[in-house]
Amino acid sequence: MKGNPAIFRPAFKEDDREDEIHVDMSRVSVVDTRSMTWSGSPAEGVERKRLELIGIEAPQLTTLVRFKPGSHFAEHTHDGGEEFIVLDGTFSDGSGDYGPGSYVRNPPGTSHRPYTDDGCTILVKLRQFQEEDTRQFSVATRQSERGLWQSAVQGMDHLPLHHHGDEAVSLLHLQPGAVLPHALFTGGLEIFLMEGALTLDDKERDAGCWFRFPPGASPRIQIKQETRCYCKQGPLARYQQSISRV
Repeated sequence: MKGNPAIFRPAFKEDDREDEIHVDMSRVSVVDTRSMTWSGSPAEGVERKRLELIGIEAPQLTTLVRFKPGSHFAEHTHDGGEEFIVLDGTFSDGSGDYGPGSYVRNPPGTSHRPYTDDGCTILVKLRQFQEEDTRQFSVATRQSERGLWQSAVQGMDHLPLHHHGDEAVSLLHLQPGAVLPHALFTGGLEIFLMEGALTLDDKERDAGCWFRFPPGASPRIQIKQETRCYCKQGPLARYQQSISRV
């Protein structure tokens, strides 16, 4: 839903002015979200775990958000764009209902009033759009099991979700023994484990872990069980340059 500039209401911008989290994009960041405590938000019944907060006035944010049944956010406008994937439950707004696996992009200037009847958890990324990336859309990934998944390398299939400039977003479906190609890490790589597990530098990481690898990284990753994850390639160098100019 498009926002009206005359009633522009940023999404809790004052609340975003907190200590920065995982600012150094030249280093590998790993977060086991299961070990984190849920924190409150400005909306009753909505809790979060912040994985990344970079910048002061209009920070780049990556957050797990949990909506309790019957909860909602006030209507707000996305000043820098919003991208999210539904991990469980059903997320709703004026444009429809989004079940598990749904991927949604709301570019800058769009607005909505999120709510849920039964509860849901989403991985949401704020203020990470390129200016010319203006297409608003959603993908019901669990209804895309046939035809849209592509074989990449042995043991790895991917479902392309979005591509614009230096950014590519997809879901990866990995089989035991699969090896992530080095090309994935060229421009930096972000992974959120939705199902399964992987081993990073000989330490097992389970579903719920978030990873951010700097451009050119070459981590030792092994897949030992069937795994599915959200994957964002490419834009980390651009993010770092943009933040350094703020």
